[in-house]
Amino acid sequence: MRFLALLLHLVGLAACNEKDGATVVGCQQLAERSVKWQEPKVALWSYQGTTKGYHYFHFVDLPVGHYEQYKVPEKEMHIVAPFPFATDQNKWRVLPWGPAKYEAEKKGIPHNVCGDVYFLN
Repeated sequence: MRFLALLLHLVGLAACNEKDGATVVGCQQLAERSVKWQEPKVALWSYQGTTKGYHYFHFVDLPVGHYEQYKVPEKEMHIVAPFPFATDQNKWRVLPWGPAKYEAEKKGIPHNVCGDVYFLN
């Protein structure tokens, strides 16, 4: 019984350490992921904001309902207009990555992942 209690405690501690569910990646890893998608009409990268030393990013694609969340250490990226982390999707900013890169190019918006990061909206 003690073993089970200890095991549950350790699992709980591990869950607390990654409670936000975001995958920690470096800038270069995020750049590599930003050029892969299933469906250009669905794939969308968003900046969710910055908190506790990390920039947060949200990616949606097929299959329907599929999403990924990443966080990159602040020191590895320069967000041109950062804001505090928000769970409200209406506050998120669309990034010129993935299929949106082509729209950004037409508008003359830089589409850097590593470097100065600008928004599409």
